[in-house]
Amino acid sequence: MIYGEMNTLGYVFLGILLSKVVGHLLRRHSIGEVAGYLIVGIILGVTVGRDEYIHDLSLVSSIAAIFVVFYAGVTSSLEDVVENSASALAVSLTSVAVTVITVLAIVMYLGYSFETALLVALLLSNTATEMASMLVERLPLHVKSMLVSASFIDDLFMVLATSAYYMWRLTGHVNEALVSTVVALAATLVVFTLITRQRLILNPVFNYMSRNMAYFTDASLIMLSLLLLLAFESGMSYIIAAYLAGILVSGGLGMKDPMLRYRARVSDFTNILGSVIDGLFTPLFMLYVGLHIRISAVDPVLLAALLAAGIATKMLSYFAFLKARGEDTSVGVTAGFSMTGRGVLELTLLVKGFELGLVSVEVFNTIVAVALSTIVISVIAVSVMNRLLD
Repeated sequence: MIYGEMNTLGYVFLGILLSKVVGHLLRRHSIGEVAGYLIVGIILGVTVGRDEYIHDLSLVSSIAAIFVVFYAGVTSSLEDVVENSASALAVSLTSVAVTVITVLAIVMYLGYSFETALLVALLLSNTATEMASMLVERLPLHVKSMLVSASFIDDLFMVLATSAYYMWRLTGHVNEALVSTVVALAATLVVFTLITRQRLILNPVFNYMSRNMAYFTDASLIMLSLLLLLAFESGMSYIIAAYLAGILVSGGLGMKDPMLRYRARVSDFTNILGSVIDGLFTPLFMLYVGLHIRISAVDPVLLAALLAAGIATKMLSYFAFLKARGEDTSVGVTAGFSMTGRGVLELTLLVKGFELGLVSVEVFNTIVAVALSTIVISVIAVSVMNRLLD
């Protein structure tokens, strides 16, 4: 404490303490810790948050966002995506299109500009992979693999589309946004080509990485740093670079590895990185989000509309797709609700837009409320479905 007021360091550790306690309690009730972290961030931000904390935590928040997105890439299973590519791509793009069109129309109907409506639609087009992976556990294996693959495609689309949107709004020129998008797509294509078609180039690197955990960690962070530097120099979004770096690391799982050394290294690395992100980076990021919260700024009409549209579009898209493939109604409903949650990646891109001045206080606070609500509703809905099936 300094002069009777909590300094930033005290605020951070109070936040970590409460985040871990609340997150643990929610995890015991099968609700993800992310909801607990966000609730704590909002409560502290509203009650004891100060403007100086925002400045102090801004760099930490950016670093946290990079590692959260990097982790999302590392934990992506390209093997599952390739195996389920046709069905996952079809249902992902269908749900994204339905969500974007519906949300865009609703937000514009409520009187918001096309630019604002488009951003909201892009942010809500995604499914939180961390939530989907947790909620689909009791579904048949082939359905579970397809849904997780679809959520990965959702992630990639949202990161690319939202980054292009920000470039367009910042520069005011479609051409510059297109150049940035082309660079991002080219980088994505190179990474996927190296992983899927040119394994001989990367196999020596992956073999070297698999020697021990220190080598693997160093090489992974080198890949991340190189792609981030490339992004800073080329104008590509650093969020995309971090995501691609994670995918590049996970790409080694597809090489011939009879001793399973690389798979073991990835497993250990993701466990360690996941613990750091869950224990430190995500709570810090949510504390930063909470400092921007103004509950009075939430638009209740927009909140209700987005919540209804965000849940209905995802749920119905996946339900209809699975029913058309001959799956049971219960499987379709459970799968649909499993894909309705929004999470950390959406909030990461939302915060970036807010920092750039492209997201209003009203829209920011409303989308945060939507994200938190969808997490809770998806968990409750899937829990009810699972109990009915028991």
